[in-house]
Amino acid sequence: MNKYFGAGNKDHANIVAYSNYPPHFKFELPMSPGKGLIIAEEQNKGFWLVHTAKYFPNLAGVIGDLFSNEKTTKDAAAFLCMSYSD
Repeated sequence: MNKYFGAGNKDHANIVAYSNYPPHFKFELPMSPGKGLIIAEEQNKGFWLVHTAKYFPNLAGVIGDLFSNEKTTKDAAAFLCMSYSD
């Protein structure tokens, strides 16, 4: 993710982010959160990040802002990152 957030030109990155806990949601869900993102940085290269952290990531921010939300750092979370390439 540092490569994406540190890049000056993000026009060539393809990002798909998904969450069962959308931004600005007003109440807690009584189930395990399912979230993730897929970033393809180059042709046939990229990664898939599956996680359970609330309000992560801030795609509009920079690498230092990824965990800036108090609710993101307050609770425990799991992260699994899988890279792919030809």
